[in-house]
Amino acid sequence: MTRSDLDHAIQSSFDGTLSEAECLELRAVLKSDPAARALYYEYAGLQQSLVFRISGFSPIDVARGFADIRLRIQNRRTKRVSMIAAAAVIVAALVAMQLIFVSDPPVIATYEVAPGSVFTIEGVDSGEGTTEGLSEESVVKLTQGSFELVLRDGTRGVVVAPAKFQLRDEKELDLSYGTVWVRVSDEGKGFRVKTPEFLVTDLGTKFGVRSLQNAADEVHVFSGSVEVSTPSGTKETLVGGEARLRISSKRLLSIPVAPGHFLTELPTNQVHFVNGNFEEGTRPDDANFGSKATSALLPGWSFGRDIAVTFNSSSGKLGHGYYNDTIVSSTADVQVGFHNGPYSYTVGTPDDSIWQTFTTVPGQQYEVSFEMGGFFSSQGNLRITATIYNGSATSGSALAQTSASRSGKGPADNGYNKPTQFTFTAQSGLTTLALTETSPNSKVSAPAIDNVSVKKVGK
Repeated sequence: MTRSDLDHAIQSSFDGTLSEAECLELRAVLKSDPAARALYYEYAGLQQSLVFRISGFSPIDVARGFADIRLRIQNRRTKRVSMIAAAAVIVAALVAMQLIFVSDPPVIATYEVAPGSVFTIEGVDSGEGTTEGLSEESVVKLTQGSFELVLRDGTRGVVVAPAKFQLRDEKELDLSYGTVWVRVSDEGKGFRVKTPEFLVTDLGTKFGVRSLQNAADEVHVFSGSVEVSTPSGTKETLVGGEARLRISSKRLLSIPVAPGHFLTELPTNQVHFVNGNFEEGTRPDDANFGSKATSALLPGWSFGRDIAVTFNSSSGKLGHGYYNDTIVSSTADVQVGFHNGPYSYTVGTPDDSIWQTFTTVPGQQYEVSFEMGGFFSSQGNLRITATIYNGSATSGSALAQTSASRSGKGPADNGYNKPTQFTFTAQSGLTTLALTETSPNSKVSAPAIDNVSVKKVGK
């Protein structure tokens, strides 16, 4: 804040025209800058003197005679008025100081983040430390990684990116979007998670809530029970082993409980690898074999012109494929499909690749994991090759490579393999993972992948 801005803010505080945001800014400056505080007190003194002058008070007190006595009485009355006015100024100054120096909101929860997490906290400092707290004013936006919060009553939650949330108080978490698992303490019974589509109230339990952008909200109960209510007034009590998907303002659809969607502990081996589950972008349109990849659909990745991002077929059927014939990964969510363009494209080239460069520690060993699936309209032999490069994929040398394959003759062979895993040892601070279709025969078949991860192995 410049001297001119500081002068204006202090004057506005006495005039009563300072906005809430400007008051908070002035408070921060006065807290940190002794010279600014001295200037504030100087203005307070000038303001008090000005009120005295406007009141007409004079210290002359030498009157004689009856007329002079009357004048003295009038002066005494004027003096009382002046003192009252001065007191009003002092009270106003104290009120302004109270507004400016009011203490920060109390901390109602502590937090920790997993290594490699990226987040911001509006209104307070943010970073990757573990000692900062959350107040009712803290709005957390988690763009990568995972975030654990512990309330004063012992209630604990683990949030997975992408997410945005705020603790309204010690009994309610407002989840704008994201995935959160909650274990409510005995003292915290009645804790609520509010999403744009429903309110979940704990009745003594462990539960999870998913509120993904451009997708219906879900609640999964792992033990105990919860009450789920919608804005339209629909209410339902769920017990452990039950889950619901909100499909309309009045309908909750029963779905299988999916513990794999949630983290119950912070991972200790994450690296700076973005969007490995492909969930962080805009949801693709319902389309056979998905929508052409864009930066909005596939943030964090580079990709060729033959790559698709897929969630539902054109008939609305979940998975990668067409109409009612689709394949789904273990998490049954967004997938990446290969060889989605004209058949003139050549497999094994950047046209049929996705790749990402991330930070590594030289000498550290890492494990790569991914799921590969195949969709077969007739006989085909599908293969995805994963390659690790030291540095970039265009100029770095290959450190490790492995492939996942699947063969079939038709729809009966559609599906996903178990995860494919391999390890590598980093040689520099930057490493690239590229996943490429290298199928020997995929003219009328299509592979897809999901749940790509890179994590440290050992220390």
